[in-house]
Amino acid sequence: MASRLWGACSLILLVSLASLISLGNGGVAGAAVCTCPFGGQYYSQIYTFRDGWLFHMCIVTFDSTGYYGYPAVCGTTTATTTSATSTTTTTTSYPPRLATVISRTVLGAEFSGLKVRVDEYRYYYTPFSLPLQGMHTFTAPGTATVNGLTYSFLRWEDQRGGVLSTQTSIVTFPAGKTYYAVYEPPSYTLTLYVKNARTGKAVAGASVYLDSTLAGTTNSRGVVVIKKVPAGWHYLGVTKYSGYLPYWATVYISASTFTVHLTPL
Repeated sequence: MASRLWGACSLILLVSLASLISLGNGGVAGAAVCTCPFGGQYYSQIYTFRDGWLFHMCIVTFDSTGYYGYPAVCGTTTATTTSATSTTTTTTSYPPRLATVISRTVLGAEFSGLKVRVDEYRYYYTPFSLPLQGMHTFTAPGTATVNGLTYSFLRWEDQRGGVLSTQTSIVTFPAGKTYYAVYEPPSYTLTLYVKNARTGKAVAGASVYLDSTLAGTTNSRGVVVIKKVPAGWHYLGVTKYSGYLPYWATVYISASTFTVHLTPL
């Protein structure tokens, strides 16, 4: 029994013995057909002071400190109606209510492999879904590596994009909900150099556009400084209408300096 329980560690839930008030056994007519694939006794409901009512639980065993259990696997609900001439059986499927955690950047790009802690001792890699009930804690790491860059944790969001918390840990009742751990890329004070493609000399008076917005004009040294530029892909434009072809390109910014070479006419 112990080995089967530990094999299901991704589903294990510890319910405090002191907080357990009542257990309602399952098996009533028309109730969800639930099983305990990792052993234990199925109960349709448990009431705890900490979490309130928990439904469809498998209680495996208990000791002096707590009950050990996990959410039951519930597939269908079956109801039978009998008349004088016939018997009708209706079966309705009830999928488990899953809590889903997804990691993404502040720009909306999802990425995988973020190691998230659930409660105190369990870890999962995004994206993941768990059949959780009651109150649980999700803890995201402070940083994440995305495309070789170190991103910083920004906030937790719900499925509608609402901000839930700016702390790495969030305590919630997650059943049936989706949570996003959102990260922001590093940002730079970007020093952009504009040079003549043939001579290598600085080009003064060139207009610089970042993501279609005018960011500045190069000085006598051919330099413009742009603050708080997030790492990643950007649409960069440099124009000098007197004697140079315009430069427009999608570029990847991953450092604090960037050089553009304008081709003279």
